[in-house]
Amino acid sequence: MNNTNDSRLQLFEFQSNKVRVVLIENEPWFVAKDVCLILELSNNREAVSKLRDKDKGVSSIDTPSGNQQMTIISEFGLYELVLSSRKPEAKQFKYWLCDEVIPQIRKTGGYSKPKTALELAKEQVKLLEQIELQNQVIAEQEQDLIRQSEVIDELFNYSSIIRVAKFNKVCETKFEWRKLKAASRLMELEIKRVPCPRYVTKLLYHHDAWRYVYPETQLPETTTLIIKPKEG
Repeated sequence: MNNTNDSRLQLFEFQSNKVRVVLIENEPWFVAKDVCLILELSNNREAVSKLRDKDKGVSSIDTPSGNQQMTIISEFGLYELVLSSRKPEAKQFKYWLCDEVIPQIRKTGGYSKPKTALELAKEQVKLLEQIELQNQVIAEQEQDLIRQSEVIDELFNYSSIIRVAKFNKVCETKFEWRKLKAASRLMELEIKRVPCPRYVTKLLYHHDAWRYVYPETQLPETTTLIIKPKEG
């Protein structure tokens, strides 16, 4: 590729290393010297010489010492050099180019600088507010499910471990579901399964099974609970 005036120089930064990119006919061409430095390819000429002729060229680059003719490589040539590097950061460099720099160059013709700390902080606050609002909605939905679940928690002489523990003001671990299950089978009593927000489903055991396993435990009344709808 020969030198051309149809070019725009873009300056990017990867882990404190400068990467100069020349836009030629809206396609990115990278200064070979910058790329080889990041990839720790000590012999720039040797590395570039292995590329196809159409993937390398020369362009006039503005430097502190004035305009200089510098070797540039195409996007495809860039990937060829990345593959030839044994440096662990080479993969990160490729991801940075593929995920950020090149897509943005093609979309906007340039690369925007990273956001400032203040901008990031504002976005973080906004995100946290959205998360808090979502958590409030989820919490309200869970409370609704709990209310609906409690309606059938003690119907027809059946109670769950959750309900009995709450009624007796003790820890749920005091009651063993295996013993209640065994007693229910022995007495040929049905074990009911109902939805529960905490455990997806919960088991309700007949009060006869409860009295058989835990005779001294107080059982809730077997009338249907009346859950008042939320106001508003």
